[in-house]
Amino acid sequence: MNEIRAGRATFDTSEDQKYFGPIIIFYGSVKQKVNNKYDTIHREILNRFGSQLGTNLREFKGVLQGARHQLEKLSVDASDDVTLFVTEI
Repeated sequence: MNEIRAGRATFDTSEDQKYFGPIIIFYGSVKQKVNNKYDTIHREILNRFGSQLGTNLREFKGVLQGARHQLEKLSVDASDDVTLFVTEI
């Protein structure tokens, strides 16, 4: 993400023309198109990252809930279950 932000700084300038002696190159419209494309790609990357993170968090929550239910089923009351309880923990 830091590299993406650093790359954006290249295009975030107020200049929209370049002088080469008597030749002037106006690149304002091209710069705007590049900025728009950059923003689109940046949004897509963030959306994919958010989607993947959400999926991973849901899977992790499922694993934690399964482990919690398994631990809640165990009891320390009986002497036989103490070994099983400690093993599960």
